[in-house]
Amino acid sequence: MRGTIFRLAWPAIVGNLLQTVVNMVDLVMVGRLGAAAVASVGLGGQLLWFLNALMFSVTVGTTALIARFVGAKEEEKAEHVLVQSLILVLLISIGLTVFWYVFAKEALLLIGASEQVAELGSTYIRIVFLSTPCIFVIFNSEGALRGAGDTKTPMMVGAVMNLINVVLNYILIFGKLGFPAMGVKGAGIATAISFLWASLTYLVIFFSGRFVLRISRREKLSLKGETVKRILRIGIPSGVERIIMSGSMIFYVSIITGFGTAALAAHQIGLRIESLSYMPGFGFAVAATALVGQNLGAGDPERAAKSGWEAAKLCVILMSVVGAFMFVFPRPMARLFVSEQDVVELAVFYLRIVAVSEPFLALVFTLSGGLRGAGETRSPLYISVFSLWLFRIPLAYFLGVVLQWGAVGAWVGMTVETFVRGILYVYRYRQGKWKDVKV
Repeated sequence: MRGTIFRLAWPAIVGNLLQTVVNMVDLVMVGRLGAAAVASVGLGGQLLWFLNALMFSVTVGTTALIARFVGAKEEEKAEHVLVQSLILVLLISIGLTVFWYVFAKEALLLIGASEQVAELGSTYIRIVFLSTPCIFVIFNSEGALRGAGDTKTPMMVGAVMNLINVVLNYILIFGKLGFPAMGVKGAGIATAISFLWASLTYLVIFFSGRFVLRISRREKLSLKGETVKRILRIGIPSGVERIIMSGSMIFYVSIITGFGTAALAAHQIGLRIESLSYMPGFGFAVAATALVGQNLGAGDPERAAKSGWEAAKLCVILMSVVGAFMFVFPRPMARLFVSEQDVVELAVFYLRIVAVSEPFLALVFTLSGGLRGAGETRSPLYISVFSLWLFRIPLAYFLGVVLQWGAVGAWVGMTVETFVRGILYVYRYRQGKWKDVKV
């Protein structure tokens, strides 16, 4: 079982590591333009979380259904779900593209960004969000393939996408090979082009018929109400959960912005560095989702439960190692992004505070992945509402604003909330009610 878990997990870990490294390189490049540029691109990334929330409403249901059908060896049904989900995400994404293009600056001002940061950030967001349909296709395609047990193809597509992004960033941000220096605008263009390439690649993959999932020419490209209902019945709670998480993140970041641009820049840098620890979490969550769903589809709930626990144990070990590294070497990592000493020192505080919560974050990643693989998406929603809004936000505000600990207090509040959420997931997974969920 551990061999199977590693086989599924390592491509997802590598793929997400590449994405994280590219995001860090992006921020390093943008960091050469100053703290305001770092803050603006970082806030733009926060708004992308809202897109993730809506995508989850489709992709979680897609992954769970495809995992069940593959486990039950019903490939045609799995491929039908793939087609229906792709049509659905394209329809949803069109309206979002228009909305974010029009209201980008207003959204940044609403969460407390300064005029300068909002102006820069809206430039970046408007360009990136023009590729919203591409982002939806990429996200859904990755989820479908991983549900079917193919984690290598998303890794390879992601690797090339990230390479394109890095090269174009260098050319367009700094004005190389005869192009003008575009700064933050160039970063947005590079990201949008890389998304376009990856989305077209996934469509080619599915129509080629040479991979684990395919789009059959016999399949009618029109929505089927019953399939869409099944996808959304599973996925909407996860979408609502992500919206709630996005709202809490935006609210939380608005607390950070109240402590000044240096604190906000340090927060964004700390998040990028901490995201290195997400790599094992993301990979083992993918493994837990696929194995729990496939084993339930094969009629073996006990093996499904064991696969989730094994993924969680392995993830805790690896994320603890990364957390220890962040605690011991925070300053050299922070200096890669920015030279202002006040920002570096605040980033050091951030990394050392959050490093101690990495084992609990590992439990959050893997056990929530296992629950979603079973089609149990309501309990993660309830846990997120309870933990984020009743612990993180009030505690961050109390420690940071009322007790005047500043950004450090807000980061302590976030760490305590991670402890709480990890414990709640252990309790819920151990109950085992998810074994009886019908999809």
